[in-house]
Amino acid sequence: MKHLFTRAFPLAALFLIAGWIPPDVSGAKELRADLFPRLRTGQSLRYQVSLTIETHGKTESAIVDPEAGSSSNVKVEGTLRVDVIDAQSRATKSPSHLRTRFEKLGSDTPLPARMPGADSGTEGDANAGEKAVEFVFASNGEVREVKGLEDLALERQQAWLDWLGQFLAPASSPQGGVKQGQKWESEWAESNTVLTGLVWRRKSEYVRNEPCEQEGSLPLADGGTIQKPETCAAILTTAVLRQKSPARDATPEEYRLHGLRNSGTIRGTLEVISYVSLETGLVVRSTASSQRDLDVTIAKKDRASQVRYTSSVKTQSEIRLIREAPQAKP
Repeated sequence: MKHLFTRAFPLAALFLIAGWIPPDVSGAKELRADLFPRLRTGQSLRYQVSLTIETHGKTESAIVDPEAGSSSNVKVEGTLRVDVIDAQSRATKSPSHLRTRFEKLGSDTPLPARMPGADSGTEGDANAGEKAVEFVFASNGEVREVKGLEDLALERQQAWLDWLGQFLAPASSPQGGVKQGQKWESEWAESNTVLTGLVWRRKSEYVRNEPCEQEGSLPLADGGTIQKPETCAAILTTAVLRQKSPARDATPEEYRLHGLRNSGTIRGTLEVISYVSLETGLVVRSTASSQRDLDVTIAKKDRASQVRYTSSVKTQSEIRLIREAPQAKP
């Protein structure tokens, strides 16, 4: 059963998987912003990633003390490199292919609270930069073909998923662009979890334009600051995780094939504030907060053995684009 739990906690990071809603049709010409990232094949980006995870959980089974609980407060910080293997425009409707790798990543403490049997993957900061994760994303921001994520330690998986969610959150905005004050909604199913029928309902709003720089500057790769002013679209996104499956039996097919039956509930909320460059469509900086409450029982079909896991997970995170220093003139 051990390998079934390694992807049980995507936290709120996969909130980006959504369809798109066409913009309103009107006769008036309005200035609209394209929030889809305009990448180039061969391009490399770097993001500062900061994630704090507060977990309170409890496991109950025939061999685990039902009164025993665990809590943790973990902070993960590092630098993620993003290499663009193949970039496609939104108009082509072809997916773009990216490869990512943590160049630096450290956590102050290990993560003690996770699903029973979860494999934390490779441990040790010395190996943080050795594992690459690749994925493709479509013209509506939908992500698929994620490869290599399962090889990362659990806290690195969570940091990567959190970055991905913020990096591509605006990419599922309506094709054709959005105007200031415009709102859009979407609904999508969450995959890779221990219960079926989980659906995110999201509301987004293009709030306003403001300088991309926070307090006058953004980090440069050489430690300096950027001087060129740039305008960003401020996007507010809120989402609620609902469960459509019955609590008494919400078993994913992968678990059912192994003779297991999953029951219980999962609830979640998310809020993201993104600042997207109007020039490049890249998220320059973003902050996110989420909460997920879980009460799940995983049992053999004959009920001969079972494990109940309850937890409450809160996260606070931030990503910031690291600007490359301008080339000196010869």
